[in-house]
Formats: sequence, C-alpha cells, structure tokens
Amino acid sequence: MDTRKWWILFLLILGLGAFLWVAQLTERCSLPSAGDEEETFFQPRFFPPPGGYEHLQLLTLRPSHPQGKIIFTVDGTLPTLEVGTLYTQPLRLGTEPQVTIVRAIEVVAGLPGPVTNASYSVGLLGGLPLVSLVIEPDALWDVERGIFTNSWERGGEWERPAHVTYLEPDGELGFAVPAGLRVHGTEPLDAPKQSFRLYFRSEYGLARLAYPLYADHPAYSEATQSYKRLLLQAGDRTARWVLFRDQLVGEAVEAWGLRAAQGHFVHLFINGQSWGIYRLSERVERFFLEDNYGIRNADLVQDGRQREGSDAEWEALVDWVKAHDLVDPANYAHLQTRLDLDNFTDFAALYLYFGFSSEELYAVQPRGGRWTFIWGGGSQSYAQRADSAVAVLLEADTDFALLLRRLLENRHYRGRFVGRLADLLNTICLERPMQQRVERLADDLAADMQYETARWPAPLPWEKNVTALRSFVVERPAEVRRQLAELLNLPGTVRISLNVSPSESGELFVNGTSTRAEEWTGDFFPGTAIDVVAIPAPGYVFAGWEREEETTEENLTEVTFTIESPLTAVAHFEPEPDDEITLRPDDVVINEYWINDNGTRYTSLQQRPLEGDWLELWVRRPDLVDLRGWRITDNDTQTGRDEGSIILPQLKSLAAVPRDTVLLIIVSQNTLNDTYFPVDDLDAADGRLLFYLGNGNLDVTTDPGFAIGTGNDNLVLLAPGPSRDFADDMGVDFIAEGCTVTPYTFGVLSDGVRFEHPFRRLGGDDGAFFTRRTGNDSLQDWTVDPPAYQSGDAFRLNSTNLLTPGQLNPQQQSQFPALPWGLAGIALLSALLIYLGRHRKADW
Repeated sequence: MDTRKWWILFLLILGLGAFLWVAQLTERCSLPSAGDEEETFFQPRFFPPPGGYEHLQLLTLRPSHPQGKIIFTVDGTLPTLEVGTLYTQPLRLGTEPQVTIVRAIEVVAGLPGPVTNASYSVGLLGGLPLVSLVIEPDALWDVERGIFTNSWERGGEWERPAHVTYLEPDGELGFAVPAGLRVHGTEPLDAPKQSFRLYFRSEYGLARLAYPLYADHPAYSEATQSYKRLLLQAGDRTARWVLFRDQLVGEAVEAWGLRAAQGHFVHLFINGQSWGIYRLSERVERFFLEDNYGIRNADLVQDGRQREGSDAEWEALVDWVKAHDLVDPANYAHLQTRLDLDNFTDFAALYLYFGFSSEELYAVQPRGGRWTFIWGGGSQSYAQRADSAVAVLLEADTDFALLLRRLLENRHYRGRFVGRLADLLNTICLERPMQQRVERLADDLAADMQYETARWPAPLPWEKNVTALRSFVVERPAEVRRQLAELLNLPGTVRISLNVSPSESGELFVNGTSTRAEEWTGDFFPGTAIDVVAIPAPGYVFAGWEREEETTEENLTEVTFTIESPLTAVAHFEPEPDDEITLRPDDVVINEYWINDNGTRYTSLQQRPLEGDWLELWVRRPDLVDLRGWRITDNDTQTGRDEGSIILPQLKSLAAVPRDTVLLIIVSQNTLNDTYFPVDDLDAADGRLLFYLGNGNLDVTTDPGFAIGTGNDNLVLLAPGPSRDFADDMGVDFIAEGCTVTPYTFGVLSDGVRFEHPFRRLGGDDGAFFTRRTGNDSLQDWTVDPPAYQSGDAFRLNSTNLLTPGQLNPQQQSQFPALPWGLAGIALLSALLIYLGRHRKADW
C-alpha cells in the first residue's frame, strides 16, 4: 500500500474523530433540559437563532423541506392555513429597543407542521434577564374566555397554553419552552398589573422545566433546579412601591436560617409588549416541598386556607389555642409538640419588623410532624413607615396573629420572643446590613426601571420611594423596640458594644449569628441573656476577654452576658505560636458523601460497586493526626444519642495519619458491600483508609442508629475529649441539609466550627462532594447532587464520574474534557499506521 493510500486512511480516521468531537461538543453545549421542541421535517428554521442582540435588522425564515412554504404571525396569533402571512422575504426588525415575536408553521403539500415560536430582543441587552410570553391574544382579551378580562376567575379551566422564552442578561438563550399560563390572583381584582403562574405539564410537551434559574444562590445545585410551577410576581404596587420588598424580605428570611421560596427579577414581555419588572419565583406547593426539602404527603395551609392535603389539623390546632390558656405550663408544653415554636418565633419577629401580610407565610405539616412555616412572598402589604403600628399586626384577624397574641400571654414565651426579636434587630435587620441590601437591590433594578414606569405609571417617583425605604431600615429597629416596650410594659433598652482586637484577628457570634464586624453594637431589654462566641481567624488564637477595662481570667471563647446596664467587651486574639500543635477546626473535613448509592462502579475502587450510604473524610492538617476514637454523628446536639454515631476504632493504623489521607467509610451493610469490601484497608501508605460497617472495626453500638438522612439532616465530625460522655468532644467539621441544626445549636460553634449555608435538594440518590483544597465551610466550594452522567448513574459522551470515593484527584476540580485527548489519540494511532505501512514489504 503506497503512502498516498495511508494518508487517505489517516485523513478518514481523523475526520471521523473530528466529527465525533464536534457532535459531542454540540451535545455538551446544548441545553437538553430546556425543553427544545421536537424536531420534524415540517418545522421552519430561524436565522439568526432566537436570543438577544444589540443590533439586528433582518430575520430570515427557511423551510426544512424543499417544497415547504412558511406562514407566520408577529402578534401572538397561532398561524394556520387561513391565518397569517406567507413568508416571501426577510423580516425587518427595526433599530429601536424592542422584542419581536414570531410564530410560524411550515406547509408541505397542503399539510401544516407544528408551530415554532421565536423571541428576539434588540437593543435591550444588560440589566435583567428577559422573559417573553407568547400567547394567543384571544386567550388574554376575549370577553368570554380571556384570562385578563376575567382576572378574578380561578382553576384549571382558566389556564391557557403559552410559550416562554428566557434570555440571560447578555442575550444568551436560556430556554424556550411550552407552558400553561394563569393569573395568580394576589393583586386586587382591578389592579392593572397582575401576577401570573407558569405550569409545566406533559400535555404541553414539557413535564418539568430544568434550568439553573438560581445558579448564583450558593445552596442551589445547577443540576437539580427543576420546576413544575413558577410565579411571575408583580411586586408591591402601593404608594411606597419599590418592587424589591419581596426580595428584601426573602433575603432576610434566608439569612435568619428560615425556609423561603427563591426568586429574582426579570423584565417581562407579553406578545412583544413590555409588561414591566416582575419577580420570577418558586411557588410554595407540593412540588416545591418535595423538590427542596424532601417533604411528601404534607398538609399545606396559607393564612388559614388549604393549599395541599388537608387543613383539618390546622383548624383543630387554632381551635385548641382559642380554647386553652397558654399561661398554663402544661398547655404551653403541649403546643410545642404541635408547633415548631423556634420557627414560629423567628417568623413572628420578621413579621413585626417588615409588617408583611400573613398571606406570605405557609404553614406546612409533614405527616406525623409539627407545623412549621415557609415564606412565599407575593403580597402587596408592608409597613410603609418606620413608625407603622406594631399593634395593628398583633391585633390582625388572622391565625398567625392569634397564635402570637395568645403565646405572648405566657411570661416564659414573652421573654423568649423579646430576646429573639432583639437578636433579629441587632444582626440580620441591623441598620448597616439592611442598608447594604437595599442599595444592592436598587442598583439591580435601576437600569430597567424606565420600562416599569413607562408601562405602569406610579403616583410617586421610584427614586423617592427607595429613599423612603432607606430611612425605614435605619429607623425601624428603634421604633419596633419602642412600640413593643409600650405594648408589653417593658423597660427601655440597654446598649452593649463588642469589639475584636486586632480587627482582622477574629469574628464574633451573638446567639449563634455572626455580627460580621470587628466593632458591633446592639440594644437589648434588661434581663436578656446573650451568648457571645469569639472565633479566631486562621493564624490566630483566642487570648481572652476585656470587660470594662479589666481583662478577665476566664479564657473561654463562649461567654454569656446578662444585660442589666451598658456593657463594653473586647475579644482579644494573638498570633498563633509557631510550635502550636492544638487541633483546629477543618484539620479533617467531610469531603464527599452519598445517600443511597445504587451500586455504581468506581474507577477509584478498581471498579468495585458501592451500594447504600457512604462518606469520605480528608486529612488536611500538615502534621500527623491521631484519629482513634473520632466520631461522626447525625445527632442534633453534641451530647445527644437519639440518632446515632460512628466511632473510629482504637487501631494503631489510626494513631498517626498523614496529610492528604482519605478515609472512605461505607455505612450501609448489605450483600453487595459484603462481597466487594470483605476486608478493611488499614494501611495509609497509599493515601487511603477504608472502613466498611460490616467488617466490625467501626463502633456503632456505643451510640447506635447512625444513618445519613435524606432531608434536613446534619453530619458532624468530632475529636474525642478525655471523658466518655461526648460532652467534651471537640467539633472539627459540620455540614447540614436544612437549618434545623446549626453549629451553634449542635454545640460546636465555640470550637470554631461553622457552615455558611445548608445544602438543599438532597434526596433519594443524591449527595455532595467538596471541590477545593481549603476549609469546606463555604457552600460555593461544594458540588451538590451532580447530574446522573457525572455521578455514574447514566452514560454520556465526554463526561466523567466526578464522584471518587476513597481518592482525591483533579476530576473533583472540574469536568475533564476527554474528547480532545481522544482526538489526539486517533491522530497518533493513524501516524503509527502510516509508519508501519511505509515499512511493509508487501502492498495490500
């Protein structure tokens, strides 16, 4: 075979490799979850594709069939053989900032194909994402069936098919999908600007929308953002409208460790017409509960009205509260078995501060559990002035206000509530952080506010209302304290000041909430006890407290101050000695864990499968670590024994574990794991230790019952103290799904253990792995519930299983682009064939 033939063979092989690479890149860059409509031979094509453009004058439509003809409309009307315009030349889009919508069908041999929808924004780049709704005009405005002309109507018969396009701020197409549209109905019936609901259903062609709407939120995994229903909330349209009060409340709710529906702002267009600024948010209903918190078969009640399940138990609870005196300790104790009082109290504090309607709160009761609340937003009612009356909120004729009134009759609860409200006003709702939120949210909307005011003229300028809100967040804390003191006959407040010295050397937490400042002041009612925790920054150690110019001998990082008079205290830190060998938080971290693995085979385990729950610890400390007796627990408190712990054995191999050693702990005992992991790996020389529960080395009897929960659970790593009762164990690491347990409530915050945000959306076969080489306290450094093709549950070209139990490797840093290397391999193989061909004695 001559050299020319070998070169032809080489080019054929190289071309095949290039074709596969391009095909896989196309798959990699596509949005398979965005619900692209089914491709047919009778579907027109748009050039350029839908999206946002700075300048675009001509739009070309091309048939996919040589004999196809295209009929189109530009007003939302469905094109048919009888309705629309026959396409003969490119469409001129113009030069003004606008959104153009096109609905088109391709007709071949007299038969129409499916409708194709496209939305184009021109000159609208920057600012907010854009949502374009395309819908039959009669579905909106027809006297008999239009949802706008009958905005008071509710139910499935008032849902209309629509097409939804989402463009990112830079104009990139996010998704273009079919959906159902309804009027949401939180606004007054005569309000011109209404809220809407989006429904994703199989009958429209898309059972769920899968798209990372809230990719910037640290607690949301891009892979698991999937929605059945969404809201387009109109925003507050009262005299003091600013549009972002919902977002402001939602951020405060989350910062306070409570559950909230996520949302962000978009510029909404309907059939090419600007509809102003809306908040695209999750809707609190059964799909939201299951997707976010793993709650199934729950009762959901909004302001006393049934939303999901039954409201019978809620009504029974309210009736019971009306009929019983909560001053009675027995009745007060009984109420706490039916209502999560911590959750209720936190929402009650926010309720008094913001003055929002109780309609924004959803009471949810998992079957067999207690009632808790979730914030959904969307109301038009807020406190408009800093001196808006708190008494009006307490006296409101709602179930939530009734519960608060009756509870405040109990002296013990009154102290509990007053203390927690003080915490809120002194941390989350402190003047400075609230001002910063207001400024940021106003900046987010400023560039697009011209479209809102052009579509919906308002009685007062937006800028003036934002100025009023700035004054509100500065003046409201003092006003709430003053009014509450009058209502509950409380004495005036006392101011305390807490400082850190040197300023960069540490951080202070008050009752478990970070002050996020080296100098902090707070106002409390006399008699209030506050827990203050001083946590050193890396490279520092705590040196003691200075109070009223006297340095205390007490060297505890956590102290309790009972406030009776003005107080100033300084937490002193000093540089860590070079020879310091004290154990520190994050010296060993929880690095990777999985819930209900389904027998995935892992390269890091020589293709051995794992079934059930497993977790991985990573030794970060530069020195050797003695891991004997260390404990991993999902108990809710440090001394608790109701949920179980795994305790590492007293083995010589654990006495001096070197840095970068990975400990794989297989928690679930079953036949598959028995087969593939019959012996523990106790030699750290290869950088790995492996323990399987079924092999008997792990202690699960001292505190039995350990299991990795599928929702709202925590994992804590502790080093043993001198006693055996867990009380003096030292916290080393903490992770959690949900806010039920925090490092503060568990009891390890004083050790310096923290975790900024809880995981969300972990369920049946889900997990998380840490992606950095530092402390793992920031959720942004985790990958939570990666997609199936990155966790070994599904095959996809150019993908790598990012789960690597028992091993650290670069694959945990980013997805490895395997195909270019594969293409290079094809080239090398071809070159080898050419070389061999040149040295063959006989031609073929």
